[in-house]
Amino acid sequence: MRSFWALFVATLKNTLSLVESSKKKSIWTRLLPAFLVVAFIPTLFSFYALAEEALKLLIPIQQSGVILGLMLTAMSLMIFFLAIFLIPAVFYFSKDVEILLSLPLKAHTIVAAKLGVSLIYEYLSVIMIGFPILAAYIINVRPEPMFYVITLVVLIFAPLIPLILAGLIVMVVMAVIPKARNRDLFNYLSGFVALAFAIGINAAIGSIVTIDSQSMIDMLVKGNNSLTSIFGYLIPSIPFAIKAMVELSIVNLGITLLIAAGFVGVFLVVSDLVYFSTAVGVNETGASRKALKSKDYAKMTLSSNPVITYTIKELKIMIRTPIYLLNNIATVFLMPIIMMISILGGVGSQDEVIVMINSIPWDDPDVLAYVLAAGAAIGLFMSAINMITVSAISREGAHVYFMKYIPMSYFNQIQAKVYSGLIISFFGILFMLIPFGVLLGIPPFSLFLAFLAAILSGLLINYIGIIVDMIHPKLVWEQEAVPVKQNINSAFTLIPAMGLGAGLFFSVGWFDQPMWFAFTLFITFFILDVFAIIIAKKTCKVAFDQM
Repeated sequence: MRSFWALFVATLKNTLSLVESSKKKSIWTRLLPAFLVVAFIPTLFSFYALAEEALKLLIPIQQSGVILGLMLTAMSLMIFFLAIFLIPAVFYFSKDVEILLSLPLKAHTIVAAKLGVSLIYEYLSVIMIGFPILAAYIINVRPEPMFYVITLVVLIFAPLIPLILAGLIVMVVMAVIPKARNRDLFNYLSGFVALAFAIGINAAIGSIVTIDSQSMIDMLVKGNNSLTSIFGYLIPSIPFAIKAMVELSIVNLGITLLIAAGFVGVFLVVSDLVYFSTAVGVNETGASRKALKSKDYAKMTLSSNPVITYTIKELKIMIRTPIYLLNNIATVFLMPIIMMISILGGVGSQDEVIVMINSIPWDDPDVLAYVLAAGAAIGLFMSAINMITVSAISREGAHVYFMKYIPMSYFNQIQAKVYSGLIISFFGILFMLIPFGVLLGIPPFSLFLAFLAAILSGLLINYIGIIVDMIHPKLVWEQEAVPVKQNINSAFTLIPAMGLGAGLFFSVGWFDQPMWFAFTLFITFFILDVFAIIIAKKTCKVAFDQM
């Protein structure tokens, strides 16, 4: 236990870069917690409002426990998806692995310490999803005092099983596919595993939703939170955790903890069997070693516009680096596909959804206002999820000094990084708007206006991202996953984008004339874009001098 605790503390300090805590903190670093609280408020409020509205429907039919089931399931899915990328970074590809392998430590000690560190990261998902939903549940249901004790225990152990499941998958892939120990190849494999999991979950949810209607009616009529039984498909402890929280059952809480302890035991046993053999040589990477011919050299050294050249360089780096390709680029193209499968899976030509879509009067100006709001929201969302500009400086890492001595102004370099984000956002917007526009039958002119709104909103998010990353870059990291997967800066674009996107739909009702809404939307985003460009230009000189 002493070895585990010492290793856990040391690994946590190393992972969180706390070894530099003696360094004087800037005013931006000190204000970061306050900024984060403000940025998270719109999303937390949205989760609370959705949970409250759902409870108003569920409480009269005695099915309020469904909210707790949805909360635990959503947390588990998010934790598993994030862990697929987090586990390799912490367990295998961090620089301390080679040092730890040479120490007189058992495999399960190393794995347990790194599991504890990963667990700390995943508590952010618990806070983001759990707290607002629990607040709505407590206010509307008014549970007994014992509920709070049981819920606290459940939430502490909630991330454990999905985290371990991701860890087992990673270890099995490492053991079964020896070539996966190459860092670049494994980054590709982990991305495909996450994609397959996301598609599989959509199919599984579709099968749950299509449970025969008579069984669903019987559960609804029965009441007494009988619908919570449908949440046992993904994580085996969730049904017992729900019963423990709803029925205040110590027995079910004990079963939940026993299941979690069983998973921990299996994970540690597997780690003793395969971790040492799979962790050796994981920091290797591949190289083609292709000889450069004189023709290729002449082509590469051809003079061109520096901003365009820098932009192409940024795009090439993201395409050639597996972790950037999967997280910054592939996400933008895969998200529309996943959403399309989620929405249309199992929908037939005579279903109510299709009938409702066909009845929408797309030529109505009121409907056009909502189309424009949707376009702007898509621009915000697609530009935020790629995290290109908000990690542009952080991705430079220890080589950020390169930006200081090349013969190119800071602002031109910043512009090139923003352009690389805009290009990916542009294609993401097209991949989202065109298929859904054709499917829904939106008129081309309305779709074009929605595209313009998306470009303006995407421009704003990309410039906000680069401003945030200039002010607070994450330059100390050990492997490429850190600046994109463990960078808190992304919250400053993703969370406001979600809040602002939702606010656009609410603001449509404030205007009597839809044309006034359209005019206000375009003018507002245009002014905000110009303002963001000016701030970025003024910020870059000061920010780079302080790096």
